[in-house]
Amino acid sequence: MAQQALITGAARRIGKSLALGLADNGWDIALHYYRSDAAAHEVRAEIVQKGRRCELFQADLSDSAQVIPLFAAVRTAFPDLALIINSASLFSADTIHSAGPGDMQAAFTIHLFSPLRLIQEFTRTAGSGLVINIIDTNIVYNDISRFSYSLSKKALAEMTRMAALACAPGFRVNGIAPGAVLPPGDNPEIPLDPIRANPMKTIVSLEGLLNTVLFLIRNRDITGQIISVDGGQNLRQPCPPGSG
Repeated sequence: MAQQALITGAARRIGKSLALGLADNGWDIALHYYRSDAAAHEVRAEIVQKGRRCELFQADLSDSAQVIPLFAAVRTAFPDLALIINSASLFSADTIHSAGPGDMQAAFTIHLFSPLRLIQEFTRTAGSGLVINIIDTNIVYNDISRFSYSLSKKALAEMTRMAALACAPGFRVNGIAPGAVLPPGDNPEIPLDPIRANPMKTIVSLEGLLNTVLFLIRNRDITGQIISVDGGQNLRQPCPPGSG
């Protein structure tokens, strides 16, 4: 597999960690970001310092019209693109009553429609490859406190399975469902409580997520699977507020 990867939402949080980790493992990175310009340039500098190539690509993935130009630019710069990690996310709190059409549209575009369009373009222009969608372990529950987010992530999980079937045998499509890793992006001051986070009483490590990505890259017999990296969080009821 050629070692060129596109990671969306890679200026911060999980996307950033995966970009740096893949660079450590010999990958060149097409780093997508939206508003985090300064942070994106910092990540790029770190990757270049590791001896790998990194180019920046800015786009608003809540606007579906920007997806095709984004992919075209990435494909031009990285003609041997072999991996896409859909990590960009919109983590907003709303309910079935407060979520307006715009909120729902933004969540579904970022979490479902944009990843789907990237998969369509990837499979149309390459002979083979791997897609990894970053989902959320809480898709096993019905979290009505983040209605748009949860519903769109559930949809992403189903799309992952359907795309794996539709894109075989040339392409593999898998998902990773993280548990409590980092405080919520919209409320970063909330501490994560490892005792209440999951049965293993741990905060899921960013290294653990990277190891799962590397496992999926190396094991060509896996497609259509969603791997929970959550210390067993999915095995029990949702965590109380502040635990993940």
